[in-house]
Amino acid sequence: MPAIVYQTNKKTGVTYAYESVSHWDKVKRQSRARRKCIRRVDPETKEIIPTRKKAEPAVTEKVRRGPVPITRSSRSFYGATYLFDQIGKETCVTEDLKACFPESYHQILSLAYYLILEDRNPLSRFPRWASIHHHPYGAVIPSQRSSELLASITEEARQRFFLLQGKRRIEREYLAYDITSISSYSKSLRQVRYGHNRDHEPLEQINLALLFGQQSRLPFYYRKLAGSIPDVKTLRKLLADMKTLGYEKFKVILDRGFFSAANINDMYRHHMKFLIAAKLSLKIVQTHLDAIREKMRNWTNYLKDYQLYAFTLPITWDYVQDRPYRGDTIREDRRMYLHLYYSPDRALEDEKAFNSRLADLQRELESGEGHPDHEKQYAKYFEVKSTPVRGTKVLAKEDAIAEAKGNYGYFALMSNEIKDQVEALSIYRNKDLVEKAFENLKDRLNLRRLAVSSEQSLDGKLFVQFIALIYLSYITRKMQINNLFKDYTLQEVLDDLDMIECFEVPGQKLQVSEITKHQVYLFHKLGVIPPASLQ
Repeated sequence: MPAIVYQTNKKTGVTYAYESVSHWDKVKRQSRARRKCIRRVDPETKEIIPTRKKAEPAVTEKVRRGPVPITRSSRSFYGATYLFDQIGKETCVTEDLKACFPESYHQILSLAYYLILEDRNPLSRFPRWASIHHHPYGAVIPSQRSSELLASITEEARQRFFLLQGKRRIEREYLAYDITSISSYSKSLRQVRYGHNRDHEPLEQINLALLFGQQSRLPFYYRKLAGSIPDVKTLRKLLADMKTLGYEKFKVILDRGFFSAANINDMYRHHMKFLIAAKLSLKIVQTHLDAIREKMRNWTNYLKDYQLYAFTLPITWDYVQDRPYRGDTIREDRRMYLHLYYSPDRALEDEKAFNSRLADLQRELESGEGHPDHEKQYAKYFEVKSTPVRGTKVLAKEDAIAEAKGNYGYFALMSNEIKDQVEALSIYRNKDLVEKAFENLKDRLNLRRLAVSSEQSLDGKLFVQFIALIYLSYITRKMQINNLFKDYTLQEVLDDLDMIECFEVPGQKLQVSEITKHQVYLFHKLGVIPPASLQ
């Protein structure tokens, strides 16, 4: 029979009753007791009373992927996010995100939708927006969860997304390549450095490189760079990145900030097709321009649609490739086309700006308030004479001024594929869509400043903003094609569509509110079937 033994806990003062059973310990060769606590003893009545049962562990259901299921009836804004859903299908962004981020693509899309609709608002306001809008994830993402989401977006998954998107259009169009700077106060981001700031802000920065489709007018690829790296040194890394993604050959548009003999040679070596703006001061450009300067301004060379003169010359490029592994250097002539242009309007604007600049320089010299940064320009365009009687006299160097004005209105493009000067000009002028994309990123998508404190959050936020930029660029292109910007701003279009509501009831089909004729008109102009037509 088991015996009942009482024992008091010295820390709590509570007395417990134990069931004690004696047994023989063969090792120690003595009698031992096994005790099991059965109940505690009431301090007043000395009766044995039951202790509290341990709480059984809660059974949790496995969280399923995808949007949060509907558990209650709700009414929310639907029109604009429905538009984004259809654009995601058309561009295959949704499909590619699902392939790369199967567990979080709904959240990524919801954050991107928010950035588009809530102009310049930080991600911290997403919960309020999510509570009144129908969106892919279907629930609020708390601030802490959104930070974890951004940090979970890996480099490998991002590169796979670029690969999938690129295969859909990279071989069919030229890609415009450009770089912008993004200022930051952060001291914890490794790539934040002082460099050439495009916004003329005295702050450290990172640089952001972007590839943009010339025909699709959609962004294809981006990469962040240290703020101190000049544009001209980034092209070689771009070529390496494209090779890593599996693109041995592609077409690129570059401004003159990327022009260098090394870059031209690299593009020839990688069999790339390119269109690049060239500096007029280059010997290869100046020599050919001087030879046809008067002839190119004949009426037969005038482009009425562009209101300028154009002339094309087939030329040869002195290709150089060092081969350290063989200890030799290849030198060959490569075919190239030089497109020269003269714009009377541009010449007038350039001269007015130059005259204004000369007036400022002369005033600084005459007043004795010269600026150290302007010394080269003082010496190039003016001669300063001082005498005890007549004082200081500033004389203009007319020959130098005339030489500087000689190239006003002219600009040059070079290509190893495009023979026609009109086609080259048309393709190059579409490069400004990259600059407009940078404006959207900085202003509308709130990337004017880096409001993050870790590298992982920065990488994730840039990716979500890049996804939002794809949608914005698609809408902008449709509005341009259909001439909607004549009567609306982009925000007015989105606000008009955002007023459409939907009503959700568990277990029933989603219901859409009334849609006006004007909203139907906007949907059609944006290339989307209105939701009411699908019911």
